[in-house]
Amino acid sequence: MEHFDVQEQLSRPLTCVGCGNYHGGRYGNQRLVCGIHPYGYSELTNCPDFVAYEVEMHGFIEIIKEVQPSVEIVQQSDTKITLKGKFVSRTGTDDIEYFTQLRLMSASFSGEKERRTYVLPRQ
Repeated sequence: MEHFDVQEQLSRPLTCVGCGNYHGGRYGNQRLVCGIHPYGYSELTNCPDFVAYEVEMHGFIEIIKEVQPSVEIVQQSDTKITLKGKFVSRTGTDDIEYFTQLRLMSASFSGEKERRTYVLPRQ
């Protein structure tokens, strides 16, 4: 997996964040979003051509460290990861869900630290 760039992901159209089909190259003043939807997918729903990056749980560690540098891994398996720390949001939503295929399973607070468990969705 190439280096995960949060700013590059944030510059994409919302439906293209994390999509393997995204191109994003500029040709003159035009940006080519992807070969399927050259100008981007215009609906407010999920793009039917979205292709998630093929990443196993250990591949998300770099993304998690980039997106949430103030959290630590408490527990990890092939399908689940538990994190603890001070979570921040750059997207107005759960940044780990936003940038990865992981889904929040549970969350709890202890003082100022939060504990969150994420799982890989079933294929």
